[in-house]
Amino acid sequence: MVAGQTVRLLVITEDSAQEAFTALSWLVKKAARLLEPQTQTQHLQLSPLTGNQGARLAAMAMGWKSQQPADDNKRRDLVRTITTALLGETWVIFHYDADVDWKRYHQSLNRERFARQMRADIERALRAQKLSETQVQARLSRLVEWVPAYCIEAWYYRAWDCLRAFCVDAAHLERLAVWQAAPENLENEEQPWKHTAAGRRENLALAKEFPATEVYGLRLSFFEGIEKLRGADGLLAALAATVPSFGSE
Repeated sequence: MVAGQTVRLLVITEDSAQEAFTALSWLVKKAARLLEPQTQTQHLQLSPLTGNQGARLAAMAMGWKSQQPADDNKRRDLVRTITTALLGETWVIFHYDADVDWKRYHQSLNRERFARQMRADIERALRAQKLSETQVQARLSRLVEWVPAYCIEAWYYRAWDCLRAFCVDAAHLERLAVWQAAPENLENEEQPWKHTAAGRRENLALAKEFPATEVYGLRLSFFEGIEKLRGADGLLAALAATVPSFGSE
């Protein structure tokens, strides 16, 4: 039997909370199963952004958006780190919040700025490696943006039964009912963490119960994130290759 192959993913999040990487990793594993139901998640090698302090600071709270000259080196460190990952057969998932509701999602300035201030610089860095145009675009497709509307809690909070445990008064339960009344209501809520006792402290508990298939079917911002993963060069084949096969090595 041939062992399943390892798939390497660098998982970057703007969230600086201690459990942020672990919570997002739960969603990444569920996303992998959406794309390839037979994915053996034990073969997903998920890595946080570590090592370079400048890169970490640029990622947190969207420091890469800063226009301050003092922050330029941090953003360059982040660009360099991502470029190195892409050149090394690693896929990159980069979470940052849209900071706008679903109604205005496709006009999000954060998305426009990422394209202009990050993706364009990473593309230039890839071109500097003398890759062919096909190779540049293939590597660039492996940089996948996950951009929730309004924020990442609008994804985690879809674990309704788990969230209900953190609704400690009538106002919380009323807001939960509003969110459940129509699919887009939660993503049209600015700062939803203000309306339950879960706040931003229970994201890991919620992530474990996240109903990925159901939320994907809503065709909102999580759907967009999954479809970007689907288009990442070589990822579907790599996920399929995590399944052990019988035969000679």
